[in-house]
Amino acid sequence: PHFETFTDRLRLDGGARPIEVHAIVGRGHNDAFAMAWLPAQKLLVEADAWTPTPPGARPPAVVNPLWRNLYENILRLGLDVQRVAPLHGTVQDIATLRAALGIAQSTN
Repeated sequence: PHFETFTDRLRLDGGARPIEVHAIVGRGHNDAFAMAWLPAQKLLVEADAWTPTPPGARPPAVVNPLWRNLYENILRLGLDVQRVAPLHGTVQDIATLRAALGIAQSTN
C-alpha cells in the first residue's frame, strides 16, 4: 500500500476528474475528520458530518453542530457544492443540507 498524509488539503490528480481531500476544521468528530471534494461533479463526499433525516421525517428540534460545522467548512473553502454524498445516507442536494440547518436558499 501507498499512504499519503496531509494537513489541510490533498489533491489527487485524476485528469478530468481530480479529487481533493480537505480537513474539516472546527468542532470536529475526531482529529482526522476529512471530506472528499469532486469538483468536476460538484459532489462532496463525507461521513459522520451530516446524516440526512429519512424522507418525510421532521427535522430534529436541535440542529447537530457537526451539520453546521460541515456547512461552515464548505463556505470557508469556497466549494461550489451541488450534491452531498453522506456515507450514512443517500445523496442529497445542497438545498437539503441548508434546509436541515434552517438556512434559506442561497448560493455558497
